[in-house]
Amino acid sequence: MRGHTGLAVLIVAGIYLLLIYLVGVAVFRAVRYRLSRTWWHGIRGGSDDQGFAYGWSHFWRTIVGYLALGLMVPWSMTKLWNERWGAMSFGSLRFQGRAEWRNVFGRYLLFYFSPTIIFILLFAIAAILGGIGAATGSFSGGPTSGGTIAAIIVGAVVLYLLFFVLLGLVAMTYYAAFFREAAGSLSLGQLRFGFTARTKDWVLLYLGNVGLTLATLGVGYIFVPYRNWAFFVAHAQAYGEVVLEDFTQSTTREPGQGEGLLDAFDVGAF
Repeated sequence: MRGHTGLAVLIVAGIYLLLIYLVGVAVFRAVRYRLSRTWWHGIRGGSDDQGFAYGWSHFWRTIVGYLALGLMVPWSMTKLWNERWGAMSFGSLRFQGRAEWRNVFGRYLLFYFSPTIIFILLFAIAAILGGIGAATGSFSGGPTSGGTIAAIIVGAVVLYLLFFVLLGLVAMTYYAAFFREAAGSLSLGQLRFGFTARTKDWVLLYLGNVGLTLATLGVGYIFVPYRNWAFFVAHAQAYGEVVLEDFTQSTTREPGQGEGLLDAFDVGAF
């Protein structure tokens, strides 16, 4: 691409746009595959859709979600959840999702403005510590010592890491609210679903995963998927009445594969 900068930029941009589409296809096909391997009383789930149309929906809704300075992301996420599950079925019954973005928008605004708030907070902490250091004579008018430079570097790194830790915690408060709304909006016939995990539960899950991985020098990471699945099962709820007469065997075909693309992108179907 030497001498063709404009064309190179277009190619790179095209690749990223293609990835947005393929991620949508991957998530859809993974959910379809998992439902086709989920059995209850000999009845299984699945979908007749291939996921290619959903990929386009994921493509344009994701772009639109970020166009308005990112403020339409909750709208995009809830609409995609409803569309994805609306294409799935279990036996003869079809799932219905009615997640509402308005119910999680307040939490999203907290996450949306949190970088500015956290930055101001950490900047104030740094200013206070700097003032204390100057008042106690840690910083003199002469040449800066090696120890002082090291302290400044360590402090900057700590504040930098703390910024992302706090941002991650705030993001988790939004995702916890979103998943409760999304799962709580899902229905199948006379069944209604729910998810009881609060922000604290998500935080403990991720801290446990990180602690297990670090304490075992990475070996314990193989247990993380089991912990995640156990977490999902423990907090998933179903309400209502199961009318066996309403269930007949699914007529959807059983796909032979469906999670490889999802694994390649390292994203979760749920």
